[in-house]
Formats: sequence, C-alpha cells, structure tokens
Amino acid sequence: MKLGIVAHTSIDHIINNDLEEITVGGPTYYAGLAVKQSNIDAKLITKVGYDFKQFLSYSNELSIDKQYIIDKNTTRFMLVINDYSRRLFLLARCEDITIDDIVDMDGYIVSPIINEISIDTLNYISKNSNFTFLDPQGFVRALRGKECYIERRDIKFQNITAIKVDEEEGFALTGLNGIDALMALNTEIAILTKKDRSFMLYKDKIYSIKFDAIKPIDSTGAGDIFMGVYASSYIKDKDAIWAYASAIA
Repeated sequence: MKLGIVAHTSIDHIINNDLEEITVGGPTYYAGLAVKQSNIDAKLITKVGYDFKQFLSYSNELSIDKQYIIDKNTTRFMLVINDYSRRLFLLARCEDITIDDIVDMDGYIVSPIINEISIDTLNYISKNSNFTFLDPQGFVRALRGKECYIERRDIKFQNITAIKVDEEEGFALTGLNGIDALMALNTEIAILTKKDRSFMLYKDKIYSIKFDAIKPIDSTGAGDIFMGVYASSYIKDKDAIWAYASAIA
C-alpha cells in the first residue's frame, strides 16, 4: 500500500527563548516518518528548492523525487516560542503543488502549510481516491506582513474522507466552536484536537480521548504524526475507531 503526502516540505527556524535550531519541517517530514514506521510506503508529493540540498540527509529515508526539486527557494518559516506563546513568520515560499504533480496512490494525506494546494487540486485528489485525509491549516493561513495568522474562510470541501482541525481552524472554516464545528464540516470522519483532549465525530457518534497537556515546543509536528499514524491504520483496516486510538497512543 502507498500513501501520498501532499504538502510543501519546509525549512524551519525554531527560536525557543532566544535559542535557534534550523531543521526540516512540514507534514511530509513528520507524517512521512510516521507512515514509514507503520510499514506503509510514503510518497512525498511536495516541492523544495535547491537550497534544500544541505538537508537531504533528513529525507534519505523518505526520498524526495527529483521532479519535486525546483529552481526556487524552499518554503521557510521562523517559529518563535516563548513559554506558551508561538508566533509563525513566513521567510520564503516555494512553487505551488498542482494537479500535474499528483500521482496515483492508495490514499492521500493533504496538508497544505501556506496555500500551496488549490481547491481544484484538492478536489482532483479526493475525487480520484478512496481515502483523503485533510488538514486544512494552509487553506486558512494568511499573512499580515510576514506573520502568519488564521483567517475566516468559507470553503466547502468535497469527497473528503477525514478532516483534522484545531479549535482555531474549526472556527475559521465554520464560524462555530467545538463539537458544533465538527458537525458542520460535513465529512465522514471529523477530528478536533485541543490542548488536553481530542474529539472524533464518526457515524453521528462523538468519541473523545483525554491526554496530558504538553508545552508548545513538544507539540511541533505532533499533528502531522497523528495524521500519519491514523491514515496508515485506516487504509490497512478501514477501522476509524481503531485508527483514532492508535494515533492518540
């Protein structure tokens, strides 16, 4: 089985209380590792620039095809963390991912980080796939100068199997909070993550798992890992509840 992970791969400058670390980030990296560890082939449908060459050691296990390495800068973010505060700044943006970049897979994780995937491309993926798991963060992320923020958007997603949102993203897409937002998303499986609890709406039932609250620095990439584990479990067993429990564990 093969899972396509559709998103930009980023270079992240993480500044935590004035200490800076530069690392590879984005759903392709974190979800890709989780998929591979679940013994599912991960195909990275992404875009990076030639400035990514110094980071290729990060991607040796995942492999980025040459067709996705282009003559533009890699998407690059600066994440500034102070105690429980997180501010995200866009430093560079790579080329969009288009329909021409999509290859046939058994399922897809679609997780744009800065509007690099159009609604038309998403609809093409979901229409031609039996499983599409969407994290809409990049569809609701906007810029004020270089700083990223969440913007209210009226988007109707089509043929999406599962969607995962946090509280801000759920409100941005629906104008509603909590469980009401999940119900309004109108997908087969809808998942909401909070600091200490997660909710899943599936077949008109709400499932909830509580977990220990974690500091923001520890949560970097956690949502992408969740998606990788969930998607890998689901395409193997088609069991939404087991996939949910596996991803939270």
